Amino acid sequence: MIIRAGAGIRKAMEASQGTIQVQTEHCGITQLVLTWKYKHLGGMLNGEGDMDPEIERRNAMATAYELRMATKVYKETLVHGSVRLMLSNAISFSRLRYNC
Repeated sequence: MIIRAGAGIRKAMEASQGTIQVQTEHCGITQLVLTWKYKHLGGMLNGEGDMDPEIERRNAMATAYELRMATKVYKETLVHGSVRLMLSNAISFSRLRYNC
């Protein structure tokens, strides 16, 4: 990951229009796209090294699954409370904790 920082970074980013040229051994001159965050091996990485984008993404996924379960399973009075809790742990919390 290349992190551009320091005085004048905004002007430099605007001037480069989000790309830089690099010379590589096998491909010659090529363009690299500059970005502040990207998905790598299933997780979101950003230039600051914090987990905020990944936490937000996992939270959104878990919430979406919880809403689906709430409309289909949780409202059913025939499904026992312990079964609902096990389903929530198995489906929603696994997305929140392990991203799977």
